[in-house]
Amino acid sequence: MNTHRIHRVAKITGLSKDVIRVWERRFNLLKPIRGANRYRQYSDEDVALLRYLKDQVAGGGSIGELARMGREELLT
Repeated sequence: MNTHRIHRVAKITGLSKDVIRVWERRFNLLKPIRGANRYRQYSDEDVALLRYLKDQVAGGGSIGELARMGREELLT
């Protein structure tokens, strides 16, 4: 499993680091692990989910409604 630090995830997804952190904290959809250095490490699955969420929100979707669906449903 590949892991990515938040600055890389921001570049890959086009989301700001602040948005990523807020979505992680507020909607509990992301589960980054913390490395020995305490940096967040996001999985490829997290990156794919963030890309999907960004596309849905850009198309008029609500992040709140998407979050209510839950991580598992969004990933299928």
